[in-house]
Amino acid sequence: MLLALNQWGLPGLALMYGLEAMAVPVPIEIPLILSGALLIHGAHDFLTLAIITWAATCFGNASAFVLARSGGRQIWLRVADRFLDPRLVVRAESWVRRYGLGAMVFTRWINWGFGLSLWVTGLGTIPARRFWPVMLINNLIWSFAWVALSGLVARGMAVAHLPWWVVLFIPALFLAVGYVMYRRRVRLP
Repeated sequence: MLLALNQWGLPGLALMYGLEAMAVPVPIEIPLILSGALLIHGAHDFLTLAIITWAATCFGNASAFVLARSGGRQIWLRVADRFLDPRLVVRAESWVRRYGLGAMVFTRWINWGFGLSLWVTGLGTIPARRFWPVMLINNLIWSFAWVALSGLVARGMAVAHLPWWVVLFIPALFLAVGYVMYRRRVRLP
């Protein structure tokens, strides 16, 4: 893992956060562990990591929003039709219509559905001049909290002597189970 950190470092970390912020399915645990490792090994300080995380996340959010605003509805509908339950998309659209930017703010903190709410926000009628400051401030607070959490996770892994692949195994298992459930159309109760 340290070899990968030396090869990719901050650009790789920024790429992962940016892709995750655009709703590309990057397990957020990967950049979390990389941030924590960079932090506890002293490769970078807290402020640098938080600013890189914030900038990459804002770039990813802005890219998704601009793409959604500039004719991305057709792309979104094709992707959503293939990978998502259409009822979920309709619910997300009604939720964003009802709660506005609050839906985007809330889903950023729970990470579940964040990409969906971000795209729906971009496709909706919320003015861009209201989106930008909310997105920038929300991501700033989230980035500082996320880097602090990554340091705690990395310190906990070091104390427990857990190898990095054990922590990555858990999201990989969830992705595999989710894929099998999707293919078999299994619905949770």
